[in-house]
Amino acid sequence: MVSERVVQEVLKLDVLDLSEIEAVEALLKWGRAQLEASGHTSSDNTNKLLRDKIDSSLKFIRWSQFNANQFAELCQGEFGSVLSSEERLKIYECIALNQWGSMPAQLAGP
Repeated sequence: MVSERVVQEVLKLDVLDLSEIEAVEALLKWGRAQLEASGHTSSDNTNKLLRDKIDSSLKFIRWSQFNANQFAELCQGEFGSVLSSEERLKIYECIALNQWGSMPAQLAGP
């Protein structure tokens, strides 16, 4: 199983041959695999547990690469349940205004 540190190092790569949407989907897939490996099954708590697993890696997502439509589509899926409504709104606001200084600290790049 790949460690979180390896996932973060891959997400940091400038030559990554993935879109940011694919990077988020891969991060979710990794998080679900981590939960399954630790014996967690689907439950009402799944989104919180998944968020806990991927939380420190979210800051490596290049949010500025999304346009508003891409981000909205991403949030219609599972990822929308992983982020809080405040985080979704703030990211959308940053995308729309192209002003990244007010990004939530837990999501802002290193």
